[in-house]
Amino acid sequence: GGLGEEVIHVLMASLFWPDSQATGKAIQALQKAVHAAAPHPAYHQQLAGQLLQQVLWGMSLTSGAGEATNEYAHIVAVNTPLLHLFRDIYISLAPLTPLVDQSINQAAGTDAQTLAGLRTTLLGKAQSEKRQRALLKEAIKGGQRASPIPPLGALAPRVPRARAAAGVAGAAWSEEESCLAFDWVQAQ
Repeated sequence: GGLGEEVIHVLMASLFWPDSQATGKAIQALQKAVHAAAPHPAYHQQLAGQLLQQVLWGMSLTSGAGEATNEYAHIVAVNTPLLHLFRDIYISLAPLTPLVDQSINQAAGTDAQTLAGLRTTLLGKAQSEKRQRALLKEAIKGGQRASPIPPLGALAPRVPRARAAAGVAGAAWSEEESCLAFDWVQAQ
């Protein structure tokens, strides 16, 4: 992939870092990337497929549909920015690619009739952004299920804080793991 795809990939991976401030900044950068990359079909799979599924996964954790664990408790603080990103993805990409509807169906279980109504309502009439977000949230609420798709940031190895703080043997990261993930235990 090109440099733009790599930057978007890094931002996607940072969506669920255990730092709500960094996550918020990643969301803001992704909102700008969605608007800039939407006219370019080469980015549709990454934005309307992978990114949208991650956003819906994060929203499912904070809405009570998924199992919110302590590991993802920080996502609650960014639920509203995730909804804003969801709206930007939908408005920017739904008219351009069917991947948006496919991703919503796959991640949230929203049926085709609801998706068609949503498309007509959001793209056919002038609505305030607040109303658009409310309609999107309601559309995924009824059929929402926790997606089995883990966020990219969840794939990075982690050191359990309790083990690291206690100095338990084996809690340190290998050199390879250090290259793959940011050591949040030492950053605090």
